[in-house]
Amino acid sequence: QTDNAQKQLTILKGSNANLASQLQTVLDKPQMVTVDSTTTQNNKFNDILGPGTPLWFLDPSLSTSGSSKTFSVTIAFSNAMDVSSITNPTNWTLSRANSAQAGYYNNMMPATSKDAAIPQNPFSVTYNTLKQEATITFPLNQNSSGDAVIDPSHIVFTFNGQDAQGRTIDQGANSVDGAHSAPF
Repeated sequence: QTDNAQKQLTILKGSNANLASQLQTVLDKPQMVTVDSTTTQNNKFNDILGPGTPLWFLDPSLSTSGSSKTFSVTIAFSNAMDVSSITNPTNWTLSRANSAQAGYYNNMMPATSKDAAIPQNPFSVTYNTLKQEATITFPLNQNSSGDAVIDPSHIVFTFNGQDAQGRTIDQGANSVDGAHSAPF
């Protein structure tokens, strides 16, 4: 009920500066804003592709059995984030979407032995303080048969950390995947 909270904030600003400040702090909780995987850098992860995408389609180097490639996505945040918190890979998780908000990996079809493994945590995270963007880097590995598949649009990137002021990220906007335009 953000709209109602904003109306209340307007009222409080005229009558109780202390309560207005407290409400403003709650409303300013950090959130993910967007995910960007569309730039032309050679390690960008194409998260608009859907279920059953051959892994080699993300990068031709993955057509060889046992090959590996590092990919990245860039996620923008609403607030300046704490650098040590956001760059700590253990504050991030990658997972297969499995909810109404995130959608469902493989459109709810069960994973098979051909589905590429998704790492639980990224390999590394960098943070651009000027743009308030984190770039998450993670590996994907081709299977021994050379026929691994993936559902890039339903890989969920979740952050559990703090902004520069020590506020914990909004748990209702700390995850994003390629299938949705808004964080959840």
